[in-house]
Amino acid sequence: PHHTAHHTPHHTAHHTYIYSRSPTETRKMRRIFGAPAPAKATAPPPTLDDASKRLELRQSELENKIRKCDEELRNFGVQLKNTRSPAGQRVIKNKARRVLQQRKMFESQLDQLLQQSFNMDQTRFNVESMRDTATTVSAMKHASEAMRSQMKELNIDHVEDLYDDMQDLMDQQQEMQEAMSRSYAVPDDYDDMDLDAELDALGSDLGEPSYLSALEPSSSSMSADPFAGFAVDEYGLPTVPSTAPAATETPTMGF
Repeated sequence: PHHTAHHTPHHTAHHTYIYSRSPTETRKMRRIFGAPAPAKATAPPPTLDDASKRLELRQSELENKIRKCDEELRNFGVQLKNTRSPAGQRVIKNKARRVLQQRKMFESQLDQLLQQSFNMDQTRFNVESMRDTATTVSAMKHASEAMRSQMKELNIDHVEDLYDDMQDLMDQQQEMQEAMSRSYAVPDDYDDMDLDAELDALGSDLGEPSYLSALEPSSSSMSADPFAGFAVDEYGLPTVPSTAPAATETPTMGF
């Protein structure tokens, strides 16, 4: 019989070593390769206000350069008037042309800066509008949530019942006021016509005393004409006499 040899595997342990430099080695490495550069602090990005101020500064510089070119051109114009020689005028014109070219270049740059400033203002306006819109939406959202929470505590049926109860209480109060203002001395079965008839009967029995006769106006006073004895016009109004009273003559003394 063949005997099979069994080989047992040998496991080799792996050890991990961590190497650390000593301070002396670290100083030698820094002398050879140099110290690592310190981390640079990242500057915050420029804002729209910063960019707008920078554009305004550049615009002011270009405007000053354009004014300086205008002054030089005016001086060249005065020199051309005072110069008689063609060679001298030619030199002055060449200088004026160069200044004029610079002025046109400055104007072109100023136009570009003005357009950039306009775009910057539009961007700032849009950003502020978006912020205002976000603020408005947030406020409306909170208001909607507050209204929704308040509506949970209210019921339209309860509100209608409350108003119905108030109306019933007001009607009851009105009935109580009418009951309390009722007169107990006068019977309810008498009306105004019965009272007038009773007054007439009392007047005939008692010979119409003064307190009853004062209740009715006299017929003579109602039929009396207020303009009796006066001449009236076609409208029934009294007329004014046309003849004036004779003036008294002042006696004169003769000398």
